[in-house]
Amino acid sequence: PIPSYPLALAVGRLESREIGPRSRVWSEPSTVEAGAYEFADTEKFLAAGEAVAGPYVWGRYDILLLPPSFPYGGMENPCLTFVTPTLIAGDRSQANVIVHEISHSWCGNLVTNQNWTHFWMNEGFTVYLERSILAALYGETMFHFHALGGYKGMEDAIKNYGLEHPYTAMVPDLSNGDDPDAAFSKIPYEKGFNFLFYLSTLVGGAEVFNRFFREFIDKHAFQTVDSHVFKAEFVQYFEGTKLAGEVDWDAWYFKPGMPPVSNVEKFDRQLMEQAIALAEKWHFGDVMGTGNGVFGECTPDDMKDWPGIQVVAFLERLLILRAMTPLHANTAQTMHKMYPFLGSS
Repeated sequence: PIPSYPLALAVGRLESREIGPRSRVWSEPSTVEAGAYEFADTEKFLAAGEAVAGPYVWGRYDILLLPPSFPYGGMENPCLTFVTPTLIAGDRSQANVIVHEISHSWCGNLVTNQNWTHFWMNEGFTVYLERSILAALYGETMFHFHALGGYKGMEDAIKNYGLEHPYTAMVPDLSNGDDPDAAFSKIPYEKGFNFLFYLSTLVGGAEVFNRFFREFIDKHAFQTVDSHVFKAEFVQYFEGTKLAGEVDWDAWYFKPGMPPVSNVEKFDRQLMEQAIALAEKWHFGDVMGTGNGVFGECTPDDMKDWPGIQVVAFLERLLILRAMTPLHANTAQTMHKMYPFLGSS
């Protein structure tokens, strides 16, 4: 059995390529080879997800590349994830989107929010599992780097709504007929993730918390759940853990605005600081925007082995720094010569 919302059909002139023992990529003929290359690590992601959340129960995990008009990054239809062709970057740098959709195989498809008031239980759980997979494959610093970026996205979303807006609560009240799409934002994703991360810090870290996480998924497989069930089972499971009794559940669930407890100081900033430091070199090398800057400390190896999301963080920081005075054309050309891949697309 599956929930009704991820049921979908696809019809078209499609070809497929095997990318693993239980996975194919499907696409129109013109993009199928590019898709097979881009998503070649799918089996690694599945295996890492199983190590955290338990067996993958759906048999196949195939990926369908849709036309550019598909309006989302991905949709976690069981057995066949739909994705946008904009993930085809040629360097597998957008693979975290696939990790997110794979994570829905447990969080959303296997255990589903009872209704959209509890949407964080689909998306917050999924983001937690997604980042746990990234940590297993690429190190804890990658978990924390994504967490920092997500925290900023949550701050921006809450600021856009307003700190007291009811839709900024992790469990918003939609009982008056509110359209769930009106409450859709990064908040259930990132507030939910931050809540689960916070709980993990109270009970002894990820290794301890993940045992509960897996048992919760096993117990409620092919069921719908709500936030009250999660609270009851967490409290019971960690009954003997002193700090677990300090959780202000009502504030986390129902209070609008930023989370009642910030995790920011607990996140490792190594990768983020690298991106910020490089952006500052380019900013202060020509702070007045004259085009006569000096960038002697910058080298073509500055971003060697950086994941795509770290490059994006560098560019985002540079945009903030140059908000008042844009980069001079000469500076942009110097940057392009030093890092040709920035203009390769």
